Amino acid sequence: MAELVRVESVCRDFGKGDRVVHAVRDVSFTAEQGELVAVRGRSGAGKTTLLNIVGGLDRPTSGKVFVAGQELTSASENQLVALRRNVIGFVFQSFGLVPILSAAENVGVPLRLAKVPAAEREQRVAVLLELVGVGAHANQRPYELSGGQQQRVAVARSLANDPRLLIADEPTGQLDSETGRQIMDLLRALVRARGMTALVATHDPALMDMADRIVTLRDGALVPATV
Repeated sequence: MAELVRVESVCRDFGKGDRVVHAVRDVSFTAEQGELVAVRGRSGAGKTTLLNIVGGLDRPTSGKVFVAGQELTSASENQLVALRRNVIGFVFQSFGLVPILSAAENVGVPLRLAKVPAAEREQRVAVLLELVGVGAHANQRPYELSGGQQQRVAVARSLANDPRLLIADEPTGQLDSETGRQIMDLLRALVRARGMTALVATHDPALMDMADRIVTLRDGALVPATV
């Protein structure tokens, strides 16, 4: 399989002098096309910081990141915006849905930003909502949906522009164990069906067996696979 993500000796520090915090310490790993990689670690281990760097939402203090052949660490802000719009999809623990918009309208937001024609946009939104199992809830607003349904809508939105890389930061963190497993099953099925790469941050040991590979962080540093 082709390599889609490469992280080379990435460090991310916050603060200066005696108050510096080493959030990510010399982390290197790769992720191939069609692979689901779980990023494991306790709260504060550096998972979110690492995913933000891979997703172009933050820049490392040192090291390099490549996504789909593009080096993010030297990219301009406009290049990063284009990468996030066209190559990367994001799913967050807090769902991140717009409260006043329906499920369908939330999923359609990235397509509106990409200026996709209305008829094509509506068709794609309907297909995505069916794909994640909430087609019947297209006209409902987030407060009318369960947590699991809201996260399914968030997953559908992340797929709107057909990303090659899906970054999911604790996507089951606000869900009960059974609903969380359903969401992870959905992500795994999408990776298989669409040939995407997925980086999923979690601290839930029950979800580890769903990943193709596990990257473990401890105090910002990579833990060798043999540990």
